[in-house]
Amino acid sequence: MLHRTYIHAIAKKGARYLLARGAVVDTDPETLEHVLERAITEEFGVEAKLREEARTLVAAHSAAARAEGADVSDLLEKVVRKLAEDRGVVLR
Repeated sequence: MLHRTYIHAIAKKGARYLLARGAVVDTDPETLEHVLERAITEEFGVEAKLREEARTLVAAHSAAARAEGADVSDLLEKVVRKLAEDRGVVLR
């Protein structure tokens, strides 16, 4: 996950961008920053949970995968992409 300071900087820049272009109106900049920061953090959390689930699935079948000559790290990335696709999660 990204460092909290970096997430805050992204949220602050995003809030300024949205407010300057009139995409969001009648909103306090600090409130918008907080909302964006929380949304970014939650989104990265979804991805982290998805990757953890993929690691668990691959670990359960890694012996069989190795026996068939599969690269476990490639398998992990394929499982992550498939889970993301099935759940509508956009990966960074």
